[in-house]
Amino acid sequence: MNIEQLKQNIDEVKKYLSLSINDPTNGNELVGILSELMTIQSLSADTIARAESFMNNEFAKVIESGKYSEVSATERKHLIQRDCGMYVELYNRAVNYNKEIHYKIESIRTLISNAKELLRQNL
Repeated sequence: MNIEQLKQNIDEVKKYLSLSINDPTNGNELVGILSELMTIQSLSADTIARAESFMNNEFAKVIESGKYSEVSATERKHLIQRDCGMYVELYNRAVNYNKEIHYKIESIRTLISNAKELLRQNL
């Protein structure tokens, strides 16, 4: 996987975060959305791992170059993070989108439970 594919995967995960629910009492619709989100959650987890790998590799390149060997460890840390900013951003986006998917899955599970209870009360 290259960096462009990683960006595409992150964008794909983001797209699923905008799924909307037409009828929060329609169990079939909720189960369908839940199924889609659970599928994309595995892509999201893989994206986090790959983003972290890219970020760590880029950190290692900067460290190995010795570019900031003359500055203190604290300054070096900030300078390296600046140099690897794109990779840090991609990693942070991947992590945040994964959290959002998790929360969305949990809220849909709650809506499914509510829809089941409404159905039970109407019978």
